[in-house]
This record gives sequence, structure tokens and C-alpha cells, in this order.
Amino acid sequence: MTCITYHHHGFDNKSLYVAKEGIMRERLGFNYIITAGIIWVAALFFSLGFSPILAYTVATLTLTLIPIKNVFLRFSLVAIFILGIAIQISSRQLFVSSSDDFSNVYIVVYNNIVNKNMSPFYGFFSGGIEFGIPLLFKFFSYIFGKQTYQELMLCLVILNCVIFYYWLEFFAKEKVSKENLSFFIAIALFIFSSNVTSQLIRQSYSTCFLLFAISFYQAKDKKYLVFLFLAFIFHVTA
Repeated sequence: MTCITYHHHGFDNKSLYVAKEGIMRERLGFNYIITAGIIWVAALFFSLGFSPILAYTVATLTLTLIPIKNVFLRFSLVAIFILGIAIQISSRQLFVSSSDDFSNVYIVVYNNIVNKNMSPFYGFFSGGIEFGIPLLFKFFSYIFGKQTYQELMLCLVILNCVIFYYWLEFFAKEKVSKENLSFFIAIALFIFSSNVTSQLIRQSYSTCFLLFAISFYQAKDKKYLVFLFLAFIFHVTA
């Protein structure tokens, strides 16, 4: 009886050793993946300095082709994407088209607020009801002083994309599997940021706040009223 018990304990110890060894190998492999991911992200951040297009393209491909489950790595790749595409968008030519809202509408409003010290609540949009963007211009002027038009567009695109990404990461992800989340975020951000963030500026900000309002409303959280108000003051009909 003693011999059988001893044998049984020996078998348990051996199984425990094998299990621990398996866990250690799994952790070691995971650490290698994280380390490789951090090196890859660092290289992409470095590449932003000489080729924003390359940086955000590779970041997009990484997010779409590889299921990035680690939040830090996913956030870092998204940050590279947002910075890269924002630099690219804000480097476009201005004042070359009559249909360019940023050149013909938003820059005029920005100059009136910064140079002429006009109130953000002046009737720039919808008789003054849509004071969200003018108020944002005023805020930028307090933080950064008078910006170049490219710097202004850069700030608008980055902030808009960050707000949208926050909604994707913390609200929309509940409806997407972990395996598809990084793919979903990359595609959604690319479609969102490719044009509307530098042309339909009020509409894109309003849409982001409306997404938050819908999410909070579905969760029966009264915060939806705050975001509904924000959506309204950026664009009444978005």
C-alpha cells in the first residue's frame, strides 16, 4: 500500500514538473513575441521621421495581417498609424481648390478667432449653434499659440482619430472577437481618417461623439446626454 502511494506521489510530482516546464516555455515564447513586437514598433516609430507613408502603411498591414491581442502593442501600432496618416494628410496643398472646406471655410474661421479675437460663439456655423470647432480653435490657440495651417490640420486629424480609436478600443470591441479586433480597428481607422478628418471636420467630430452617445444609451448610462450635446454643437445634422 505504501509502495503504491509512493508511486502515485511520484507520478504527481512528475506531472507537476512537466506542467511547470510547459508553462515556463509558453511564457518564454510569449516574452520573445512581445520583445520582437516592441522592437518592430520602435523601428516603425523611427521610420516616421523619414517616411510617414511607410510607417502607417506597415502599421496598417501589421494590424490587419496579425491578430495583435496585446493592448500595448496594438495601441503603439495605432499611434504610429494615426501620426503617420495625420502627417501625410496635413502635408497636402492648400488653397488650390474651391471645394476644399479646410482652406476656404475653416482657415477663415481660425484666423477670425486667433487674429481678430472673435468669440467662438459668434455665428460662424448654423448661426452660432455649432460652436464646437470654433471653441476647439480657441483652445488650440491657448495651448499652442498661433499655428501654421498645416499644424492646425495635424492637431485636428490626430485628435479626431484618437477620439474615434478610443470608441473602437473600449466600446466597439465588445462586438468583435479578439482574433479580429486589430483587423477591425485598422480598417475602421483607415476608412475614417482617409478623407473626412480634413474636409468634413465638424461632421467627423460630431459622428464620433454620436457613437459614444449611442453606446452609453444602449448601456442605459445617462452620460449619453453629454455626448449627444457634444455631437449637436459640432454639427446639428450629422
